[in-house]
Amino acid sequence: MSLNIDNIVRKTGIIKKKMESNLPLINSEIDTIIIKKDRTVKRIEHLLDTLLNYIPLGVGESEFKKLNGYYKSFNKKNADIYNEFYQGI
Repeated sequence: MSLNIDNIVRKTGIIKKKMESNLPLINSEIDTIIIKKDRTVKRIEHLLDTLLNYIPLGVGESEFKKLNGYYKSFNKKNADIYNEFYQGI
């Protein structure tokens, strides 16, 4: 049993490192979206979904808040729904 737990912990660490290595690219995309005032819902929601998956491992929380804050500036209803998902984590 302990071996299985150790394996899960090891694999979780590997996944977290991969997530962390993706953050610079995600940050760059978020900055581009905000600077260009991009309102492409599909693009923004894809990133928000990705970040919601990262947050349970302690990665991407500030990025999520930044992007969802921007999203709220023109799509309050959907941003509020994303905030509810975030609060549930």
